[in-house]
Amino acid sequence: MKNISLNDFFASDDRALFAKALDYLRENSGTCLTVPARVYELTTDKAKKAQNSVMAGEFTADPQSVMFSPEYDYDIGIDIRGLKDCRIEAEGATLLIDGFMEPICIRECDDVTVLGFTVLHKRKPYSKGHVLAAKQLSDGSYKSLIEFDPDCPVTENTPFSLRVLYYDAICEEPVLSDFKGYEFIDEYHILSYDSSDTPIKKGLEYYSCHTYHSRPAVMTENSKDIIIENITVHNNCGMGFLGHRCENLTLRGCRVTPVDGDRMSTNTDASHFTSIKGELNLFDCIFEYHGDDFSNIHGYYQKIREVICENECLVSDCTPTGIHAQIIDYPDVGDKMELTDLTTLKVLDTFTVTESVPMYGEKWQTRLCLDHSLPENAEGLCLMNITRLPRVHVSGCSSLDHYARSLVIKSRDVLIENCYFRNVRETAITAYAEPYWGEGASPANVTVRGCRFENCGFARGTVSAVFAAVPVHRNAANAVHSITVENNYISTDCPHAMRFVNVDGVTVNDNICKCTGEAVLFEECNDINY
Repeated sequence: MKNISLNDFFASDDRALFAKALDYLRENSGTCLTVPARVYELTTDKAKKAQNSVMAGEFTADPQSVMFSPEYDYDIGIDIRGLKDCRIEAEGATLLIDGFMEPICIRECDDVTVLGFTVLHKRKPYSKGHVLAAKQLSDGSYKSLIEFDPDCPVTENTPFSLRVLYYDAICEEPVLSDFKGYEFIDEYHILSYDSSDTPIKKGLEYYSCHTYHSRPAVMTENSKDIIIENITVHNNCGMGFLGHRCENLTLRGCRVTPVDGDRMSTNTDASHFTSIKGELNLFDCIFEYHGDDFSNIHGYYQKIREVICENECLVSDCTPTGIHAQIIDYPDVGDKMELTDLTTLKVLDTFTVTESVPMYGEKWQTRLCLDHSLPENAEGLCLMNITRLPRVHVSGCSSLDHYARSLVIKSRDVLIENCYFRNVRETAITAYAEPYWGEGASPANVTVRGCRFENCGFARGTVSAVFAAVPVHRNAANAVHSITVENNYISTDCPHAMRFVNVDGVTVNDNICKCTGEAVLFEECNDINY
């Protein structure tokens, strides 16, 4: 492989410098680009304006409504597009992002490895402060005077109602609270109103993120045989790593972790993978203090919008906010599609796609031709692309101190082994489709083994480690198949370590479970081995 250095190129700014080097790689397959260790500042007027608009409240109290849309115009920091058989080695290279953009985008690439970058923002996409004083009110809630750090000024209309976290640095644990409202005082002070079962007191750290979904820190789309290695994301205005419509994608040694001294990293999921084909591997990654899931792995239910003729139809996703990549999701010719009743998740038939025509525009629909006839009445029916449900291997990963769930599994052929889950607010591993988000399919052949779970599920207080279910009517078909949980250690204050509902085939062996009630619950399951 030919070796070149970023120092071989010259440009007016760091973003343009990367663009020149990547132009060279596009014309020279089989090349390794070395990025010298230093800080690279990536910014554009559009990116700075976007962050300023968020902080000024110009994108409403929930900026996702503006920024999480196919029509939203954004810039990319490093646009890794159209590369074949290339490596980018950037150990020690820090990308300092000034504004809100997509820092790294890998698209339409084949056999590409990207390693070593660190991503952080000049003005963090959240605000950190501490409690100067706190008072409990007559209704039991708390009124707290918050002072923000010098690098976290806010405005009168900065969004504060999205996600709020108090943290006790002395006890090294979060203080669970329910945000009720706030009063603006000046650019470094607010009064925050919260309900909490744990006292809110002087000295607690305070964090508030100002966006939910926006562009991810590392986007990988429409690419094949991609390795992302040793990339660290300290913070981002959306997710950390997002993959969509890729084939064979591996993350190895990646981290989503706060800057030193902070307890917030990405505002939403550490990672999220949709419509992946082949293999999806997460090896030796550490994800902590992120605002939502460790990883959500799924395809999209495609609602049948119109039956054109007996084997031809128009489909589009049925998500309430659009797919996470905010680009169209569609099957390829030859893909297998399951016809699913979304009210019961029962699979009615399986089709092969003989023609697929994405229709970009206002409705973002796809015209499909299938290998045999659809039912005459397609009301309430969806198609799920099971060819784009990857074989998943998660090994040696740690998921620590974060909101929501850790692994959300909606794939079929999943191995989760030798992982560590600690201080996860909701159940650490869930295996079920979520039709209300338009996400599936119902999982099958999922194995969880050799993992350690400590203090997970404490915010919901019911199930700690593993929950597998069909989240629809209890008379639904047993749509989740073959779940194995073995040789794990689970310690929790929750009543239950595991719960299985409407699952066909459950094996639970040789686990050590320390909980307050019955360790394992089985409800309307078949073929139980326990």
